[in-house]
Amino acid sequence: MQTNGEPAKIAIFSESKKHATIALFILWQFLGCGVKAPPRPITNYKAVTTEVPVRYEKQKKSNERLIHGLRAFVKPGVVVVAWQYPGNRIHKKPKLHFLLQRKLVTGKNIHAQGKKFMLVRDLDLANPGGARLTKNQVEVLDFDLEPGTTYEYRVVPRLESGRLLEPSKVIRVEIINPPGPPSDIKASPGDKNVTISWKPPIANKTKIEGYHVYRLNCITGERQSLSDEPVKGTSFLDIGLRNNHEYCYEVTALSKAGQALIEGRASVRVSIVPRDLVAPPPPGKVRIRRSGRETLIEWEPVKADDLLGYKVYRRNGQAGQAVCLTPKPIKDTRFVDKINDPGYMDFIYFITSVDNAPSRNESPPSREIDFKQSMTPSP
Repeated sequence: MQTNGEPAKIAIFSESKKHATIALFILWQFLGCGVKAPPRPITNYKAVTTEVPVRYEKQKKSNERLIHGLRAFVKPGVVVVAWQYPGNRIHKKPKLHFLLQRKLVTGKNIHAQGKKFMLVRDLDLANPGGARLTKNQVEVLDFDLEPGTTYEYRVVPRLESGRLLEPSKVIRVEIINPPGPPSDIKASPGDKNVTISWKPPIANKTKIEGYHVYRLNCITGERQSLSDEPVKGTSFLDIGLRNNHEYCYEVTALSKAGQALIEGRASVRVSIVPRDLVAPPPPGKVRIRRSGRETLIEWEPVKADDLLGYKVYRRNGQAGQAVCLTPKPIKDTRFVDKINDPGYMDFIYFITSVDNAPSRNESPPSREIDFKQSMTPSP
């Protein structure tokens, strides 16, 4: 490079311009305006253990939420979680799953599990396994829960593609000591019904929120709850039963367990046989006609599904003892009374109806018909 003259100045200017261009290029890249080079692969890194938040797809309308009425109740050693879903829209979604999730809120293992939702059950509606499916309703059992702990449950719908929809509301459940069994349980038979009554548990420390009444198969012990909601009183009427058929019953008490109900041990089992104790109505419009020594009694038929027949009674005068002329009930609505003794007669007739129950329930008497006539012997 020349030290004297114009060429030296030009060289210095060119060198400064080069440095300025490089600086502008670095600033351009720093501001993110240039073309970024592909990142270099990382070969030395630590595993990330932080829980990644799950992104859910919200339903467009609130009335399209798939989970409704999430509830739970606790039995000894098990929590029953139940919810409802709109079946008419469920079947339009292919292979929909319900993810039942549980989170430990309080308990001795809180530090080991952490306060995060864990999967309890991946429920496939097409193959529910041990879950109970009724009309638009699901019931799932959760076992092996620690006493003295508190859990939260929620349900997350999952589509076939793996996409998760908006979770249900959260329900909190406390695992506490259950109430004792109801005492002094009794059953009273009726006509196609049974009344079960009981008293609250003895020396119970928790407030009783209600009761569950179960009808059992007296042979297998399989039981069926008779009400969707807890029974508030201490009696229950079970209707629509078969007369002369044995039924067995048990009652359990319910207490609050957070937002759920905890169910105690069952009461003593009682058995009862409903019986038809209600008689049919009496016949109406009884009429009498006399022909010689024969008396024809007629009446209107009784409308009763269990009607067996009718009994005809005759009494001699007001003070006489009534005699049943048809010990075996007759089907016909007319009867001929043949009288052989001549002379004056003062007979009173009435009719009753009888059902086909084993006890042969008999109605009150019909309206009495007083028939008086003087009879003369035939020549």
